[in-house]
Amino acid sequence: MNTNQEKFVKEISNIASSIKKEFNIEVDTEKVMVEFCNLFESKIMKRIEYCNREE
Repeated sequence: MNTNQEKFVKEISNIASSIKKEFNIEVDTEKVMVEFCNLFESKIMKRIEYCNREE
């Protein structure tokens, strides 16, 4: 996940982006990753619980 990167290598420069490039703001990369991982874990756990109820 690109957060504050503004320049990318030539091979991906036409498709790569970042939060900074899209919204013109700098973010705390660690906080973004922690929040993403927490949300992902929560969604996965809910899915596991749902699947276990069906058994």
